[in-house]
Amino acid sequence: FKRETKVRIRIGSPVEFGTSILINHIKSFLDAHPDIRLDFYFSHHLIEPLIQDEVDLIIDCRPHPSAGFEHIHLFREQYITIAAPAFVKAHKIKSVEDLERINLLSNDKHLEWWQNFIMAIPEKNRACLKNVVRINHIRGIINGAIAGLGIGFVPKYTVLRELAEKILIDPFPKIKPGADHFHIFIKREKLAFKKNKALVEYLSLLKPSEFGVD
Repeated sequence: FKRETKVRIRIGSPVEFGTSILINHIKSFLDAHPDIRLDFYFSHHLIEPLIQDEVDLIIDCRPHPSAGFEHIHLFREQYITIAAPAFVKAHKIKSVEDLERINLLSNDKHLEWWQNFIMAIPEKNRACLKNVVRINHIRGIINGAIAGLGIGFVPKYTVLRELAEKILIDPFPKIKPGADHFHIFIKREKLAFKKNKALVEYLSLLKPSEFGVD
């Protein structure tokens, strides 16, 4: 029988973060730890797999209070409004009041997805946020904004290339939306394992400025 010598870590994260950030920043860890093999689980529902030991640790921006978990803070996730430059020009978007006649691209119909933006604008202006187009995936919101379907609201790290190439712009650069906080969540007994401790230390040293967070 052939014996497998590598140890395995199963790591979970939200889909967009995992596919666009984690995958692109994990190679140096694997190069430094040739005895470790990683499996990735990308989902918007991470707490149950962690509880059921389907994954060893997760990175998430949602709070998961539990006495049995260790919470290790990583960074703050910045958000940004996005629109195609031609769309902003054609609709003469200059202030928040203009959103009354503009489609808002959102992950949900009730604008919970937009809460960090909503809480950053005056209360009198919040009633103008009413024309909602639901798109239940971040990449769909991004592509919808590029196609001129409306204004989107997404984590900044997801559109760094589009912003740099002026494919998208922030129509409200003076508004500073609230940020979410990314943490590593891991069962306390699993953090004692050498392999898991090494991965947690590596993830904690990543430079957030490389992918648009604080």
